[in-house]
Amino acid sequence: MTFDRLVRLFLTAPATAPAPSPYAPEASRFAPPSAGDGVPPGMPPFVAVVARAQDAAVAGAAIALALPGSGRDAAVLAVWAPGDRDAPADQGGDLPAAPDDRDHRTPHAEAPPPALLAAPAARRAAKALEARGLPAAARGRLAVLPLPGDVDAAADAAGRAAGLGLPLILALGGPNDPAFAPLLAHADRIVVATPPGASDALTALAVADAARGGRGTGHLVLPPGPGRTVVTSGLTIPPALRRAADAALRGHEGGATRHDGRSR
Repeated sequence: MTFDRLVRLFLTAPATAPAPSPYAPEASRFAPPSAGDGVPPGMPPFVAVVARAQDAAVAGAAIALALPGSGRDAAVLAVWAPGDRDAPADQGGDLPAAPDDRDHRTPHAEAPPPALLAAPAARRAAKALEARGLPAAARGRLAVLPLPGDVDAAADAAGRAAGLGLPLILALGGPNDPAFAPLLAHADRIVVATPPGASDALTALAVADAARGGRGTGHLVLPPGPGRTVVTSGLTIPPALRRAADAALRGHEGGATRHDGRSR
């Protein structure tokens, strides 16, 4: 991927000041829960993840499974990854089916095939999405919603998914588009997910861009290997990736760290 394409992926023109978030974006909300901790009732977390198309679903699933309380409750994983349908398996072909962005007439993407093992809460969430006209499928502890390739339709679908009152992870695997700005303005945290070896300078620019609206940010380095399929099953997350996702959710307020916990 060329530098110009990476810049287009992560960086956008300055936006107007966002509306106040109804989710009270505080880093403490993403710390490991203790007795009495947790998101206040009626205020489920909303995390946006920005990644390459072939990394969007695995990064989003990792963040979803690392959210406090994810072992009890289902989360909605909305994935926008236009152009990833033909990605080879070792570069993200194990991700949920993405819509064909060459045909914007289709209002919604087809739902991914349901997993054989899915939590009852995830099944209920998927059915609730379907009742809103949003094709989704339960995978482990997640209700997976592939978004259509058309950005306006994708933003509309993600906004309606947010109305369920469940934790929402919006994984964006394509160039930033103004259509998503109203949603991102209400994110508790925006996580920039990069592959190993990504440019530190470009990553810093991407994180700074995500923070311009005053939202908390985090950086997730995705490790290579076959664990991607395990994560996108929605059932479990490998320990190393969980530590990385936990660090990304805690964010950069205390100083940026690498996915392995080492200071930069």
